[in-house]
Amino acid sequence: MNQDERLRELLTELASVLNDVFTGNDQIKDSIRNIETEGYEVDLFLATVTRILRKNRPDSEHLFNAFDRSFLHSLRIKPD
Repeated sequence: MNQDERLRELLTELASVLNDVFTGNDQIKDSIRNIETEGYEVDLFLATVTRILRKNRPDSEHLFNAFDRSFLHSLRIKPD
């Protein structure tokens, strides 16, 4: 298994754990049930952004990469 496959496996595991946390949380279930009791339908969509960086990179590489710049630009933030 190469590094990319291993990283993909680890991220899949993380997504599964996050899903279990949200679907198994009694407070979330109760809150959704309360909203539905009031006559509303609830669809819960959660989006996450996971950023993976290699450790021990030179400081100059920790500024902004292409993904960072694109994300900041989408928020109308100019990093330069």
